[in-house]
Amino acid sequence: VTYLRAIALAEQELLRPMVPVARIGLAASIFAQGRDAMALITEIGGMLGADDANLRFRLDACAGRGLLRLGRPDAARSWLEAAIAGAQSGAPDVEAEAWEDLSSLQAAAGDLAEAVHSMERAVTVLAATGSDKYLAAMLRLGALLERAGRREEARTTLDPIRQRYRWRLSPGLAEELEKIEVAWGED
Repeated sequence: VTYLRAIALAEQELLRPMVPVARIGLAASIFAQGRDAMALITEIGGMLGADDANLRFRLDACAGRGLLRLGRPDAARSWLEAAIAGAQSGAPDVEAEAWEDLSSLQAAAGDLAEAVHSMERAVTVLAATGSDKYLAAMLRLGALLERAGRREEARTTLDPIRQRYRWRLSPGLAEELEKIEVAWGED
């Protein structure tokens, strides 16, 4: 409902460039509810012109994440790869999220080496931003390394978080870290 209001507001004369942005938000919301929004993705894609490259890779990322949530990994992969390629030109937030989604897809397929590589790419991109998302990505990387049987690398990755940044973790991320520590036999 909120995105529908945002679209209606954006359709006013001065805000017209925001219509595709609001529609991308609506598509993400539909996907988050477990429903298919690919028809809306196609519609939004038709609205975008040559000057909308920034929105195009955001749309690609939205479609990739949505298809991943819908259990369509093959289709999700191509959208995520397109998002990464486009976002590398200066949208680190979108690029990092697409790398993380690609990592999730690879891990679910059992390709832990590729999942670790993709998560490392996300961490590298986020390191330059100073964002708190960096800590979450580091934690996910540590968990993947642990899952891949690379315990020493997992410890090296997670030690800075454990020693200096634990207090900044959300409850969900703190719980993930605690699970890893329990697996290590630590309290």
